[in-house]
Amino acid sequence: MTMLQLEKARVAYHKSCQREQAALDKEKQANDNAETSPEKKQKITEAKVKVHECANIIVIQKIQGLLGRSTPT
Repeated sequence: MTMLQLEKARVAYHKSCQREQAALDKEKQANDNAETSPEKKQKITEAKVKVHECANIIVIQKIQGLLGRSTPT
């Protein structure tokens, strides 16, 4: 495991966390806004779930790459 690999994993994790936080913030704003339609709120919630799942996948792939394991298909 090199320092470059660790740095790439750290950056990927950080970006994933930022995307996830942005999705959470957007969902909270939509829920707090009475003018937001239920359909729009549902789409935002679905997008938040997708971002969360993608973040988890990215982190798992980076960890497996650092450990020299292949990712499951």
